[in-house]
Amino acid sequence: MVRPATALVLLLVVCAGGALFLASSAGKALVLRTVSASLRHQLGVEARAAGLEYRPSSLGITLHAVNIRQLTATRPFLKAERVEVDFSAATLGGSLALRRLGVTRPEVVLDSTTQGASAVSAADREGQAHARSSATVPSFDIRGGRVSDLALTAVSPNGTHVAVRGLSLSFTGEGPDVVRGALDVSGGWSVRRGTAAIRFDRARADVSLTGTSLALTSITMESPVAAIGG
Repeated sequence: MVRPATALVLLLVVCAGGALFLASSAGKALVLRTVSASLRHQLGVEARAAGLEYRPSSLGITLHAVNIRQLTATRPFLKAERVEVDFSAATLGGSLALRRLGVTRPEVVLDSTTQGASAVSAADREGQAHARSSATVPSFDIRGGRVSDLALTAVSPNGTHVAVRGLSLSFTGEGPDVVRGALDVSGGWSVRRGTAAIRFDRARADVSLTGTSLALTSITMESPVAAIGG
């Protein structure tokens, strides 16, 4: 029979060994692969990160050089310098519950290279189709967070070019699947098609996200010659 003291020592050894493994390069690589596989299954996207740091005091992790790509695209639609996630204890129950989400210097590109289908084999196409059909947006509960210095470039099939620079967003959770906040564009935004273009130097709006429904209200925009508010 194993004595209680011996069993406790063995448990501590196992826990310490597991912690040491997760802190090693091999352990961090395993965590990144597990997260990537989960996102591929849940959302039908491929996510990669160059580095991973643990922050045990806040039950959080920091990901460096993150990029996310649709399975049929040739390059990522989202890159971020750093992503910080502080988990809630409810995460242990399997839900997506976060105390804080921080994204630093994200770059979003929406065009034919980030959304279009690439040349893939029949087997890959079948796997990608299955991933898309089974992908669902999970329920989330985020207490708060901030997106800093976002850059957005979007080019539509008809040649309309949209550019946003210096967008910052602060938000607070209001229960499951609901967040509200405010965004500020300090680097300007523009819309261009052919020789016609419109540009504003600054913009601000209130933002609400309920599930997958995004709404912008109280929008104000400023340019050297005009200001618009609503």
